[in-house]
Amino acid sequence: MDIPSSSIHIFLLGRFEVTRGERRLQVSAWTRRKAAALLQRIALEQRLLKEQAIEFLWPEVDASSGANNLYRTLHTLRQTLDTALGPGTAEATLVFQDGVFALRDAVRADVTAFHSLVQAGDPASLTAALRLYTGDLLPDDRYAEWTLVSRDTLRRQA
Repeated sequence: MDIPSSSIHIFLLGRFEVTRGERRLQVSAWTRRKAAALLQRIALEQRLLKEQAIEFLWPEVDASSGANNLYRTLHTLRQTLDTALGPGTAEATLVFQDGVFALRDAVRADVTAFHSLVQAGDPASLTAALRLYTGDLLPDDRYAEWTLVSRDTLRRQA
């Protein structure tokens, strides 16, 4: 049975988890930390340039080595999604076009929904935003430098 791509959700608030239908991919199931971090960063920022991804994951390597590392990590990310959540999940989740990583339009990230609800600003939206805020951004990565500003911003908004 093919599960519609619209049922893919990425949770960054209170936990890192990816779901598709009834299937769950939790942080402990990721065999490569950098593959999980790449998906987390794309979900948080909505789009990520190839060069930004390389600099984020391997700031100490040259562009050629970084590109090779990135493609291996992307392969691992796709394999993890497809293995844990079913064939076709990676294709339904990510797009890499013209040097830019992004989530497919049908994928829902809790952080994006939270921001939209806060921006709406009406009482019903703000109540819904508070329900979405189940905890700090990526609590397992509490000391990761790249999460600090976003975590603080999200916490203040909540």
